[in-house]
Amino acid sequence: MKILLYNPDNGVTRNFMPHLWMFLLQALTPPGHEVVLIDGNAQPMDEESIARYVREQNIALVGIGAMTRMIAKAYRMADAVRGCPSLVDCSDSQCSAL
Repeated sequence: MKILLYNPDNGVTRNFMPHLWMFLLQALTPPGHEVVLIDGNAQPMDEESIARYVREQNIALVGIGAMTRMIAKAYRMADAVRGCPSLVDCSDSQCSAL
């Protein structure tokens, strides 16, 4: 399964401060899955570009994390990828192993 872990840009500065949750989840993901990390401060994306990325890269699962000041953008990005045809329904058994 191809998994995207995304953290939106902070909306204030272009300072890059790594978010350790993405690296931790990547390290804990069972073998056989590909985990892609995107931090919006390093690679800015809008709603259209993240949805296009998910479709073009056949991402099956998206994890989005954010600090409080970034939560509105996190929700917008989640809304943008919801319904992409490559995403797995997490009620499906494919997600139970993760």
